[in-house]
Amino acid sequence: MQQVICEVIAKDGPSMLDFSDDVHNMQRRIAFVATRHPELSLPSVDVETICKSAVEWGPLFICNATTTNEQKKIDICEVIWSRLSYEQQKMVEQLAPTHIVVPTLSQLQKQSQPSQGVSSQTQLSPEYEGFVALSGITKPEKPTKWKDMIVCWLCFLPWHHVRAFFASRYVKWWFHTILFCVWLTSVFLTCIIATDNAKMHKVQEKYVLLREFARPNNDWADKADYIEYLYSDEDGHRTEIEDLWEHRRKRLCK
Repeated sequence: MQQVICEVIAKDGPSMLDFSDDVHNMQRRIAFVATRHPELSLPSVDVETICKSAVEWGPLFICNATTTNEQKKIDICEVIWSRLSYEQQKMVEQLAPTHIVVPTLSQLQKQSQPSQGVSSQTQLSPEYEGFVALSGITKPEKPTKWKDMIVCWLCFLPWHHVRAFFASRYVKWWFHTILFCVWLTSVFLTCIIATDNAKMHKVQEKYVLLREFARPNNDWADKADYIEYLYSDEDGHRTEIEDLWEHRRKRLCK
């Protein structure tokens, strides 16, 4: 059974497995290290390669996953990570980490105090700079000419901060939450409008039946025609309409 599933994954893998954002991030990390350090001989971990190699990793990860929903739960990150040796995993974590530790204010103050024989300036490694560039959000360089500074301050810097703001996962989470709330509100309002339309349709049906049965009685028919005439110009006959409603209220209060 596992052999059959592996063959199907090799053919229609992308539609059967869950290639989430975490999987794509891991693929970009490994591909970045592979391009900068070919001596590590990192394997190819693109979607097509992972699917075609399902026969290799399938028996270990598929287990009893026979349905589509169960196959969607297979951790592709673990599948990709298992294709690397321990030394390769260690180098990927070192050269392209998932998180970057930011120094605190006290640490920065200590580093700003120069010691004997040690320069207070530190430089980022090329690997770190390249990994930061993977996100596609790089701060524009400070221009040297005044005319370039105006363009940088009015265009490049605001656009950089806007992109950095919307790239935050917390901002994306809030946007998804707001869109979901708007969707729920629209569904709720649609249900209310549909209910009101159904009630108005029933009232109209009752009105048509009342007019139909009032036709044999000339007095009822004249009164119905009179009321319809008043409501044909509601603003012009506001006084007559209010008198009729007042008469009805008095009759009901007796």
